[in-house]
Amino acid sequence: MELYSLQMLSSQKIGNTVFHVSAAEKIVEKSLIEQTAKNLISRSLNHSKGNADSISIQINKINTKEITYIDALPVTTIEAETDNESIKIVIDILKKLKVKRAEEILEILKESYHMSGAILLNVDTLERLETKQETGIRISHMDYEEDINKLQSDLIDTKYHLKEALLVASKAVSHSNVVAEICMPDDPNHASIYIASDKFGYVRITRNKKTKRSLGGRIILYRGSNKKIKSCIEYLEEAKVLIKTNKENG
Repeated sequence: MELYSLQMLSSQKIGNTVFHVSAAEKIVEKSLIEQTAKNLISRSLNHSKGNADSISIQINKINTKEITYIDALPVTTIEAETDNESIKIVIDILKKLKVKRAEEILEILKESYHMSGAILLNVDTLERLETKQETGIRISHMDYEEDINKLQSDLIDTKYHLKEALLVASKAVSHSNVVAEICMPDDPNHASIYIASDKFGYVRITRNKKTKRSLGGRIILYRGSNKKIKSCIEYLEEAKVLIKTNKENG
């Protein structure tokens, strides 16, 4: 079986500022490359944040011997009425993870609002660790094992969006030095914030959809020696991962 990794990244330029529009990852069999690439392009051109005017797609063959298999995180959903309530839930979870400076971390998260990737932050010193701070860390080269030979015809709908978020979170926190990942979506059609950790799984916090937001970002919380930062980044960006879907996640 021949497998290929597809990475899509799109942006829109308004004035002198480049705004991130969409990003997506797929691992598929060779026969599905062409149609999958078309679907990724369609996603960029029909996004709720606006039509992209720059679309990049990279396609690379994967050595199947290098694939790591992990489980999807268990999912918990908590309902919140307001942004403030959802933020409080995130802070409470961070404190249970023995993160002492939770409020400061959520302020630093705002620095990722216009980045295409995520901030990698030392959870104790609050030092930003990503080498490219303008773009951040991009969690890449992953998919669900069950989907590598299936064509995903709609990469925009809500059901796929949730599945995709779980995919990213599961890979992120599978690294031993990642304490948690927090994502505040920048898509106005998706109101949920999530915080993922090995201890509590994928905690999805739904917000009142009347309070739509167009700003959002992602932060990965790192704990460990400086010697392990490089290997953590390499894992997040380069390791080939297929995720097994837990039955309770559907």
